[in-house]
Amino acid sequence: MITKVGPVKEGELSRDGGEQGSALIIATLVTVILALLGLSYLMMAQTESTIAENERNAATAMYVAEAGTRLVVNWFNDPTATGYLVPTTGNVDRTLRVFDHDNNPGTARVQAISGNAAQPLYKDATFTASGILDRPYRSALAETFLGVETGADAGFPNAGPDLVVSGAHLATINNTLFPNFPKADLRARISRIEVYSPPIANIGGASTRLGVATIKVTAGVFMYPGTADERQIATRVVKAVVNEIPVPGPVGPLQSCADLGYTGAFEIHWGTGSALASADLPSNLDNKVPTGLPYALNDPGTYYTDAVPHNLATWAADPAINNNPIEDPWFKFVSGGTITSLSPATSNPQPYPVTYPGDGTNSHSNIFQNTVINCPAFDYSLWKSIAQGGNRGNYYYTWSSAVQYRLDGMGKPVTYEAST
Repeated sequence: MITKVGPVKEGELSRDGGEQGSALIIATLVTVILALLGLSYLMMAQTESTIAENERNAATAMYVAEAGTRLVVNWFNDPTATGYLVPTTGNVDRTLRVFDHDNNPGTARVQAISGNAAQPLYKDATFTASGILDRPYRSALAETFLGVETGADAGFPNAGPDLVVSGAHLATINNTLFPNFPKADLRARISRIEVYSPPIANIGGASTRLGVATIKVTAGVFMYPGTADERQIATRVVKAVVNEIPVPGPVGPLQSCADLGYTGAFEIHWGTGSALASADLPSNLDNKVPTGLPYALNDPGTYYTDAVPHNLATWAADPAINNNPIEDPWFKFVSGGTITSLSPATSNPQPYPVTYPGDGTNSHSNIFQNTVINCPAFDYSLWKSIAQGGNRGNYYYTWSSAVQYRLDGMGKPVTYEAST
């Protein structure tokens, strides 16, 4: 059946067909916004990943530098050929040394010169088989760390340390400690080791060394190591000051923290003998106890002087003294309690004060009693922890019986002689 359709008026047309394109525009806008958000999140994630990677590389370089510093500290603890990776004279550069030769910061430093006693290289002509880093002596220029950090003196660019470890030895260290670390195409390694003077501070107007030496270790992380594309992406520097354990040592070659009985020949020399309590010395002082320089009345720390004036210089130049032998110029004995066997017996702090000028051959003004004296205190827990700390050459023994000792309280008992 055919139905007749009448004319359609303009107002009756459907408007749905004209709005169908807006959905595509909205979808496109949402897609673009989401894409931008995703891209921004991706860029943020990449940035965070780069930051984390840089932090990882920096931490790796720091750990390697710290490990190198600990290695050098162990060189000081065991500088012999048996020490771990200890360098020899051929493994270090000693020619860069710049130092304050006259201990006067107001004058210019000098460059070390081989064979020059006034401007010596470190260990110049004094190197022994004990190792290049054996214990330095503070009184000898050639055996003390006096140099400065690289670049610390504008007058000597790229110079300064007492020792710089050679590249060949650094390669040995890196290949031994960090082979392919953290991976073959990303290598962490030590790039420089320097040893020079410890910090120096002005204390009471005098330059005072605050330690034995300064260790400076530079380490880095390198991409594509050993190739033409090698480049460094991280570096860290670690410094450490090697210091001596502040141990209150004995005041002389013989010291007792209790009584002392020594009635034979008193054969100690060049220093102070002492007892915290009473002491029994030989009664025949002239034959068995050395004479020495005259000391001030009741004062074991000061040499003789009086109001005349007589002093150590005039005493030494006096005809009665001149050319007479002095058995031991530096010997003295100090007792915190009384000294027995004195003849005549006395409680005076200085039993035999000097009578000017005397003759120098029987002067015992170097003997003191009833005098304040301290004895070094050793903390047992501290020294036990040091002995058991794992450092090379340190051991802890406990008493077993008689003259027998056990390593760390275990194992077979041995004598002190056998263990050493």
